[in-house]
Amino acid sequence: MSYPCIGDQVRIQVKEISDLGLLVSMIDFHNQEAFVLQCNMSKKTQRKYKIGSEHQATVLRIDQSNKYADVKLIKPPNISMKKIKI
Repeated sequence: MSYPCIGDQVRIQVKEISDLGLLVSMIDFHNQEAFVLQCNMSKKTQRKYKIGSEHQATVLRIDQSNKYADVKLIKPPNISMKKIKI
């Protein structure tokens, strides 16, 4: 089974939401479990995430013996759409 490296960007899917953060699975790595610590996001931000939603994250720590990782969410770019006259 392959593991991501620290600093890798991975696709994640939210499995559970708790007071400590988000339990997620890393889609590109056979749905291995990872955790987004609440200290890496505000309570307001945490409420925006829904079970089953997919996001991008960066791997912070790996525990291969327990097949577990800590990840940090990547904020999506804030793209403003302007009307263009043709």
